[in-house]
Amino acid sequence: MRYAFALTLAVLVGCGTTTSEEYKRDAMPEIGNYPPKPSPWTKVRVACNKFMDKTNNRASHSRPVGEQAGEQFETLIVRSDRFNVIERLQLENILKEQGLEGVVDPAELSKPGKIRGVDYMFLGAITNFRIKINKTSSGGGIFDRVIKPIAPLDIDTKKTTIETQVGVDIKLVNTTTGELVAKDFGEVSRIDTASAWGVRVLGIGGSANNELKIDEDAQGKILRWALDESFKKMLGPIDGKFSKAQPSYCPNCKVEMPSGESFCTKCGKSALKPKCVKEGCGTELEVGAKFCGKCGTKVEQK
Repeated sequence: MRYAFALTLAVLVGCGTTTSEEYKRDAMPEIGNYPPKPSPWTKVRVACNKFMDKTNNRASHSRPVGEQAGEQFETLIVRSDRFNVIERLQLENILKEQGLEGVVDPAELSKPGKIRGVDYMFLGAITNFRIKINKTSSGGGIFDRVIKPIAPLDIDTKKTTIETQVGVDIKLVNTTTGELVAKDFGEVSRIDTASAWGVRVLGIGGSANNELKIDEDAQGKILRWALDESFKKMLGPIDGKFSKAQPSYCPNCKVEMPSGESFCTKCGKSALKPKCVKEGCGTELEVGAKFCGKCGTKVEQK
């Protein structure tokens, strides 16, 4: 009995003086991989604004989660290769560049008027961003019952579980008519666990201690996961919309016009884009343009 006790004591003291931790993390799914767009396809101009933060637990995320989500989602729609994406998230920086004349080569300046409007806008909201932390502690269970009769020891086990929940809602809106092309949500939940055990023999040894945090980088990955899930749900109606010929809209009253009609049946205005009147030019102009972008001829306002 004394020999068994001494052997047990030696083994447990050696093991019990350290704390071991085992981390288990769920593998992230493939994000940003989308099927090819259908053919034919109309590639319209879109932009993405920063997302609204509608969560009631802003302490869970120290970074401005709306701006973070906007940047991440813009990356996803670029990767989908379905749109001409126009910068809106950092528009202030582009406008500042326009004031750098004399500092940089004028040929490299972003020219006023070149920051074009968009046909459609992605709008989104963070509806849930919650982190739940649960710590549990227990004794050695069967080890206590088997070993305690021959060795005066205590076994302490602890486990930490962190559940991160993220929810987003995203919609694609026609900026001319307000038409809602697609809207869907993404809800994801990820659980990270850490477990540790410690053994104390005759008051000597180490107790279980485990610490587990979801850092900001990990939070960003979970947010991107939710955004990706929502966008994948939207691809069905998006592909159905832009794989067909797009209608034209009256530039005056914004009413949708049937294919082939050149004048609005409501206000009588022409839906055709004006052309430069200079002989030999005839360049198609944007609606509301004051000068021809090719030859500089002034557009006569009617």
